[in-house]
Amino acid sequence: MNNKSFTTRKFAAIAAMLLSSFAFSAQAQTWEISPKFEGADDAPVAIKAPVAKIDPAANQKWWGYFTTDMKRIAVGTQKAGTFNQAFHIKPGNEVAIGNKIKAIRFYLRDKSVIKDLKIWISKTLPGDVTKAEYYKALDLSTLASGDETNGYAGKVNDILLDNAYNVGTEGAYVGLIFTVPSASSETAKYPIVLGSTSDVKEALLLGAPGQQWEDLYGQGLGVLAAQVLVEGTFHQNAIVPLDFSTAYAGLGKTTTFELNVTNCGTEGISNFDYTVTTDGVASAEKHVNLATPFKVFGGVTTVEVTLDADAQSGTKEKTITITKVNGVPNQANSSSCKGNLTTVDKLFKRVIVMEEFTGTGCPWCPRGIVGMKNANEAYPDNFAGIALHNYNSDDPMSMSAYARLGFDGAPQCQLNRDVKCDPYYGSDQKTILNDIKKLLIVPPTVGVEVKGELTNNNTEVKVKVNLDPLTSGKYSLAYVLVADSLYNSKWRQGNNYAQFSPAQAPEDMKDFCKGGKYGKSYCSPVFDDVAVSSSYNTAGINQATSFNMQKDVAVTQEYTLKMPTKKSVKEVLKLNKLNVVVILLDSKGKVVNAGKAAVTLDPTGIEEVNNNAAEVKEVARYTVDGRRINAPQRGVNIVKYSDGRSVKEIVR
Repeated sequence: MNNKSFTTRKFAAIAAMLLSSFAFSAQAQTWEISPKFEGADDAPVAIKAPVAKIDPAANQKWWGYFTTDMKRIAVGTQKAGTFNQAFHIKPGNEVAIGNKIKAIRFYLRDKSVIKDLKIWISKTLPGDVTKAEYYKALDLSTLASGDETNGYAGKVNDILLDNAYNVGTEGAYVGLIFTVPSASSETAKYPIVLGSTSDVKEALLLGAPGQQWEDLYGQGLGVLAAQVLVEGTFHQNAIVPLDFSTAYAGLGKTTTFELNVTNCGTEGISNFDYTVTTDGVASAEKHVNLATPFKVFGGVTTVEVTLDADAQSGTKEKTITITKVNGVPNQANSSSCKGNLTTVDKLFKRVIVMEEFTGTGCPWCPRGIVGMKNANEAYPDNFAGIALHNYNSDDPMSMSAYARLGFDGAPQCQLNRDVKCDPYYGSDQKTILNDIKKLLIVPPTVGVEVKGELTNNNTEVKVKVNLDPLTSGKYSLAYVLVADSLYNSKWRQGNNYAQFSPAQAPEDMKDFCKGGKYGKSYCSPVFDDVAVSSSYNTAGINQATSFNMQKDVAVTQEYTLKMPTKKSVKEVLKLNKLNVVVILLDSKGKVVNAGKAAVTLDPTGIEEVNNNAAEVKEVARYTVDGRRINAPQRGVNIVKYSDGRSVKEIVR
């Protein structure tokens, strides 16, 4: 079993295992996703929208931050209590302001475990929902409940209001409240239904009587699975762009970045035009065609826009205005958004470092292997993985000489030595690739170029680092030697995923499921990105000295890493499968940038290895399923040599 803070999770229909440590505190409450629905976005089936009880009339639209094409998950505190849930129709909302709310839609998991269900609408967040401007107690016997197939939480309920609610310019809060008398079942422990999607401010508000409301924006839980039926007049072609933080461009360059926009038009979005205003001067219109039209009314999508660098380095505010939608003037009242563009003198390559706590004794760690593989494939030039096999001391790849990063369970990782998260699902509980993508947006202030060379008869790696700083300060470098393609058929990786069929799993996890290449409770995969040497000692202290840098003054640093002496690693180490990772840290220990390079071979060392090769003979050859063969066979062969090594050989 893993560390206590990382409890066992099981696949539902989507083979998801997350960790109970991914819980979010709302004042005195601690909200957790039900294990049954964790990783829900990885469902292997097509998403089907539920059938609404109330079909909108010609002048009506269902609207909410939640849309029916989203995956539905379940959240709770695992405790009894009263749970207040709401979302905010904000001032300036293009769909609802000035129109009427005719009905409220929400989802119920199990009506047998709740009581006192009420819906409400109010201009302000109420402490007592009975004092809301609209308030209605519902008869549970008339409502639908239960989870749908394929991992969808809850069933839909559309409640027609006794009197239509007029939405004024100040907007409105819409919510429901119920009490769970006893948290004796899974549905009682996790009674709240959410839409698992990107976070939006005030789209998920949770609270309880006597406690302050909490906006769970940015915490990866999603949005409240609720909508309102709006009656009135609607735009046909309308886009509302959302404010952004900062984009970056190099002098003389153009940068492309993703802008979030809301579709407020009944015709959807096929194309649009926009201008960029700087210091009061608008640019010429630019045109964008969407590869796939976005048709979700009220839905948020991401579009790519471009910004031209300013003439001088620095930061300036930019206003992006959507001028046309589908070839006609944008009908949205809020057609502009603001953000910053930072123009930098140079754009250096950024390398994101993932340091992962893992081990052969951790049965959920195969997903870390897959997460690291996915990151390497998605960002081959911008990613450096470092697998730290220190979960269990008997791991043949364990190495005590490394920084103490404060991991408290496995699998777990840090990206650029910042927030800890799952190495497969990431911080948004979807994919680690989203975290890496966000980090890559910000350009580094120091360029890092790395070279590594085997020396001294293959016992050392000489590392040379060239640094190009755009800033001044005190820095340090951490050096790590990582090895790929480590394989030994006797190494046993725990694998709890073997209990699941491939049909239950995301595509990239199928190899570890029942019947897959590694689909056994204990398997022998090929290990990559394994840390085998570093500049840290066994006390976790970096032996590489710190140094000062001045802006625009290039710096060269050198360090010699010792090759691993651990027998279990030396037996399977391949000299042509070594990489050196160098991490640049500022005076506070924050990662500024990193570099990664393949280690070049020492000609002297290669000659000695070749001279000794004649003494080593092949003694046996097997297929991957353990069947002995007398000659090379096409595919993967396991070859045993007289020196005790077992080597995977690919025969083509």
